[in-house]
Amino acid sequence: MSGVFRDVTIPWRGVDYTFTPSNRLLRSIESSGVNIVKVMTELSLGTVSVSALAYVAAAFLRAGGAAVTEDDLYGALMLGDENDIRTISEGVALALTPQGVAEKKAEAPGPAKPRAKAKRAPKK
Repeated sequence: MSGVFRDVTIPWRGVDYTFTPSNRLLRSIESSGVNIVKVMTELSLGTVSVSALAYVAAAFLRAGGAAVTEDDLYGALMLGDENDIRTISEGVALALTPQGVAEKKAEAPGPAKPRAKAKRAPKK
């Protein structure tokens, strides 16, 4: 694996913006008070804060060269159609998930095997 992060493309207003997330970019987002793990968890549960998602998506789009503000994204998420919202959300989720996670995920452990009991020495 060449790196932790992969190129991600998020469409915005008819243009595809491609960027490669980095730890530096994620730290800059977190330094503003947005918890990346919380955003990832809430994205998977469908309970993500619109303002947090707008902030993260805007940062990612700017990393790809878009001239966009978090207010632009907030408006799009609140007023946009379902497909646009899904596309932005999926792009953010993909960018936050390091590549190879699915391949490295350990299988859930099976049922525990019974252990052999130690035999006691007979009493004398």
